[in-house]
Amino acid sequence: MRDAVGTGIKSLTELRHRFTEGRINGAPHLPHRSVPRLSNPRIGMALPRKLAYGSALGAMFLLTASAHWGKRRAELVRMVPKAMGNARIWVSLTGFAEIAIAAGLQIPRIALWTAGIAVIMLCCLFPANVKAAREHLTISNKPVMPVAPRLTLQISFIAALVGSVWPDR
Repeated sequence: MRDAVGTGIKSLTELRHRFTEGRINGAPHLPHRSVPRLSNPRIGMALPRKLAYGSALGAMFLLTASAHWGKRRAELVRMVPKAMGNARIWVSLTGFAEIAIAAGLQIPRIALWTAGIAVIMLCCLFPANVKAAREHLTISNKPVMPVAPRLTLQISFIAALVGSVWPDR
């Protein structure tokens, strides 16, 4: 017996199995084991790795961009090394860049270039983080992260960016 929408799927379990095997509407598919996935065993659904990384990184870049125009703007301006010139312009430019990166990571055709640009930007911004740590600056009245943990965090962001665009097998 067919269901109300004419798909022939009679239960959520059958829908889940067809989805994970790529058999929705008879569409061609790769075996589900060939695509690395992040899954939630509780509900049995899986999220492709690139989508998971891209979404998480997009959210992270939007969150960090929001600080460039809010209450923390003055604190970010203090982080910019004097040799860079007008710190307010740099804070605004990096905020716009973070918004563009968040969007670009969601578009498969440009995600590789966007991830590359994001890695370069993270490397270029790291000296500001070092300056902030050495001068014991604060953000929202909390001390900034020391250099070694910040470096570890930056490396994990870079690894996530690479993972978001790394080709599937």
